[in-house]
Amino acid sequence: MQVTGYFSLHKGLTGLVWRLWRALLLVGVPVILFYLGYQQRAALLAAGALSLPPWSWRWLLPLAAGLLVAANWYLEALKWQIVAAAYGLNIHQALKGVISGVALDNLLPAGSGAVAGRLAFLPPGRKIAAVPGILAAQLLQSVVTLAFGWWSISSMALPHHFDTALSVYDAWWPLAAVVPVPFVVVWRQQIRSFLQPLKSISLLQWGQLFFLSLGRYLVFAGQFVLLAAFFAPAVSPAMSAACAAWMFVARTFVPKVSGLERLGIRALAVIMFAGWYELPAGGLLLSMATLWLFNLALPSLAGAWILRHTRRPA
Repeated sequence: MQVTGYFSLHKGLTGLVWRLWRALLLVGVPVILFYLGYQQRAALLAAGALSLPPWSWRWLLPLAAGLLVAANWYLEALKWQIVAAAYGLNIHQALKGVISGVALDNLLPAGSGAVAGRLAFLPPGRKIAAVPGILAAQLLQSVVTLAFGWWSISSMALPHHFDTALSVYDAWWPLAAVVPVPFVVVWRQQIRSFLQPLKSISLLQWGQLFFLSLGRYLVFAGQFVLLAAFFAPAVSPAMSAACAAWMFVARTFVPKVSGLERLGIRALAVIMFAGWYELPAGGLLLSMATLWLFNLALPSLAGAWILRHTRRPA
């Protein structure tokens, strides 16, 4: 499968230019992060919120969040290994496909870039056979995200606006289960066609994909909590986790095309949540932007480099 038509880089770029570009990234990204942290520290000190000397242990918080990027994409690569088990991918090959998909996902709509990046690095053969597994992995990740997002909405947003929360045994749950029934009846043929390929995935694989999806969610939610503890120390970890759940569910289910649109959706979700509870929106936005830089922007650049320099199977 050829993906170079989707992801084209200027052919006039020489090796020297690429080396300079990589050097600028290695220098520029730490400088930008230091500047953001310095500005936030200055604002907090001016408000008398905290004292943060250069040797404070709090500087380890963004460092820990950055190190968790490896765990995030390692778990995603393990999911891809399970989905493409018939091809016998090692972890390095799986990571190449996943990271390339991150880059392509900024250009192609509806998650098709992630699929294209993975399929591009499979050995020759019936690559289409791996698509049901990719759909299953994406579906489970969305289910996990929705579950935590619903916790944020039911236990945080609804009590704030309507002075009520939906408990596990609330009478609204049966109604929520009944509402989708008419849609299932009308679209039953389309739903059957979508579910048919997923029958090829074993119960063990479903379980593995679920727990890896859960672990990956906990990793990037933990990253946000760590960054919020640095940029917005007045926000409790529970509120940071609720904000992360709200942000991730908005990012997952609000229609978007490009990576910048995803960033905008995250920002709007954070601003909305911060407004509800009168939280420091600036610190939470810095946490969100740094998380986006760690988990998407830098891996996208790495994926672009992989796509440009790796010879892909036909």
